Amino acid sequence: MLAAGRAILVLGEVNTGDDKPNIFPQEIMPLVEAPRRFTKQVHLRLHTAHLKPEHLQAAHDLIAAHPGKCPLFLCFVRPTGEVVFLETHEKFFVTPSQKLQQAADELFGEETYYPKVDTNGPEGTPRRWERKAEFVGAED
Repeated sequence: MLAAGRAILVLGEVNTGDDKPNIFPQEIMPLVEAPRRFTKQVHLRLHTAHLKPEHLQAAHDLIAAHPGKCPLFLCFVRPTGEVVFLETHEKFFVTPSQKLQQAADELFGEETYYPKVDTNGPEGTPRRWERKAEFVGAED
């Protein structure tokens, strides 16, 4: 996985209690896989003041080119600032990716693509650097 010029994502714990910080990785993956793994919803923000029927067809084609299992919401932003959220049927779910984001931003302008991500760390992973409860105070 390590190669020059190829970014990775390391999930883990950092222990700063020693002379120098130590990192205890629990998961390592290519950075390009992070959007698919951690995005829980994709929102496409579409401004109704500039929206034309051909834009809806372009949105449909874009969504069809990136099928997946991630829920998609269309967020229609009205000129008055109101936002109308439309949750799509599962047949319109997408695979989050940098390519999808770039294509959406090219079609509808920057900041069209908004991923809602899971910010929780890996579940159930013990912290390696913590002393177990039964050993705490055993030296006293």
